[in-house]
Amino acid sequence: MKKIVIVAFAWFGFSLLTAEAQRVTQPPLPTVARITPEPTPQQPEEISIPIPHTPQAGDIAFGIDASPIFTYLGNALNGATWNEAPSFGSNAFGIYGKYFIANSLAIRAKLNLKFRTDEYKQTVPDESALGVNPNATTVDTKSVSESDITLHLGYEWRRGSNRLQGFYGAELLLGYNGGTHTTYDYGNKMNYLNQNPATTRFVDDETITIDKVGSRVLETKSGTAFNAGLGAFVGVEYFLMSQISIGGEVSIGFSCLFRGQGENTSEQMLNDEYYKSTERARSGTDKAYSIGLATTPSGNISIMFYF
Repeated sequence: MKKIVIVAFAWFGFSLLTAEAQRVTQPPLPTVARITPEPTPQQPEEISIPIPHTPQAGDIAFGIDASPIFTYLGNALNGATWNEAPSFGSNAFGIYGKYFIANSLAIRAKLNLKFRTDEYKQTVPDESALGVNPNATTVDTKSVSESDITLHLGYEWRRGSNRLQGFYGAELLLGYNGGTHTTYDYGNKMNYLNQNPATTRFVDDETITIDKVGSRVLETKSGTAFNAGLGAFVGVEYFLMSQISIGGEVSIGFSCLFRGQGENTSEQMLNDEYYKSTERARSGTDKAYSIGLATTPSGNISIMFYF
């Protein structure tokens, strides 16, 4: 028993010495460094830059004269039966263009256009077919056309930095008026066999009669006119959005008008012979040339788009 105890203590002591030796000779474990994560850089706050509501240098603007549109809408609301949709024929239709060479200075152009053609028809007896069909008819036609072109070129100065701006300026005016051109086309031809054909007399747009005539008008032309002048304008403009505005202006101009002569062409039977002749109009309203100085006030409402 005593030997067993001695052997056990000896084994225990040997185990302790062996463990201590291994601890001393074993290399130390590597030290793990603590890595501190770098802070995430903060994104700079976005600065909201407001879009200017006023024109800037280099901007280009286009627009139209909205006066005919507002007139049409107003007549539609009040129930006017004679209301006419806006067109190039109802009134001089205005087209605007502007280029801003500075925030408060622009070169501007305005083009007024008017082209109109009206046609009137009237049924009359067809005298060439009455022997075959007493109820045969044909048509007399009256066509009226007119044209007017006016160009305004000028400078525009502005005041104000908010949505509402005022402007003023001066402009040069150049215009061309083609006058009124009226033509008549008759269903019953005038000739030796029918020297007094049944013809519609278009006295005006509403008064029409049918008579047997020995002479009748084929074509009328009023004199062509050219005008030039200077004008001044003042107005205001409100920006509904950054690139859309509505404005109004009034203007006054001084101009000189040069009007040429008109012409009348007619046909007639004389001594059983057919004659067609053209005469210069020399009435008081169609002189060879007319030069005058006139003051013409005007006003309009416009819608503009900026780019």
